[in-house]
Amino acid sequence: MSTTVCRKRHDPLFSDWRISHFHLGTELNRRGFYTRTKHTAFAYIDGQTFRLLAVWPHEPRPYENIRLLKILKRDWPHVMEQYRAKGVDNLFPVLQNPEHIQQMRRGFLMMYDLDGVAYHPPGGGVVSSGDSAEAVMKHNRMANLTTQLQHEWARQMGSRPARFRLLSPTTYAIQDREGRFWELQQTWYHSRFVPLDPQIGRILEGRFNGS
Repeated sequence: MSTTVCRKRHDPLFSDWRISHFHLGTELNRRGFYTRTKHTAFAYIDGQTFRLLAVWPHEPRPYENIRLLKILKRDWPHVMEQYRAKGVDNLFPVLQNPEHIQQMRRGFLMMYDLDGVAYHPPGGGVVSSGDSAEAVMKHNRMANLTTQLQHEWARQMGSRPARFRLLSPTTYAIQDREGRFWELQQTWYHSRFVPLDPQIGRILEGRFNGS
């Protein structure tokens, strides 16, 4: 585990290629971390599947080595197929040396040429702020949803106090002062808040209270 696990730190390798890296070690130090050796393991993790791509030394710097994507394509072609840029027949010549990739990860989205086939970055790429493009899009969707819920609640319920409760990155519930949970049901013609089943409400309340 990285010693920066408790910090909000951007990982360009994961944001761009969705590849995780693990610093290897065998001796546990006083801080609860293993003392690093000179090697790092690289893996593509999808759900419950751990796909080990390579174990390489720290030098030369391995985090921008295009071979990682080529190994993923070679050993698990079905994984890379979902990122293939369909309709792109001839990708213009791109520089894919480690130095160029490192520079591009400072705020540019780019496709990659793997054996003459164009692919989108599995991680979604890095935006100009240096953050993950995928994370930024998820944040924007949730921010838009929150704003929409606030407007709809004010329009339908007036000044009735309520709390927005996030259940997962894609699901939510509204809890009023009396403890009832509501969800917004939408159709092509109208939208309205409807109360959730009391049993579901009790389950959610227990979840929020840690019971």
